[in-house]
Amino acid sequence: MDEFNEALENYWLTDLGSEVSHLALTHSDHSPILVELSSDHLHNKASFKFQNMWTTHKDFIRVVTDVWKLHTDKQGIGNFVEKLHRLKMELKQWNINEFGNISVELQMAEVHVLLKEREFELLGSE
Repeated sequence: MDEFNEALENYWLTDLGSEVSHLALTHSDHSPILVELSSDHLHNKASFKFQNMWTTHKDFIRVVTDVWKLHTDKQGIGNFVEKLHRLKMELKQWNINEFGNISVELQMAEVHVLLKEREFELLGSE
């Protein structure tokens, strides 16, 4: 159980700008913890979004396998969390390199459509 608490404390919760306090035992043999999340930090960090289109790319499995094979100094759930963190970072960078910034391209396409609509309204179908 200590390993689980350590993983929460050291990886996931500290990334969220939170504080973890170990509370006193009550009537149970379980050790309760109090987690206080910082709402300021939550709004500044973009969430990771898995893109299904990645799975159709010829290099996707290689990228995942290469990152997952890397050694960590952690054990158990800490090892798993560290590998997930590394994979997230690698997939974000790989996505930009392979697909570009899709959000920006989408916004540009939407602006282009609006301009064409405005042009059509002004000029009609001459």
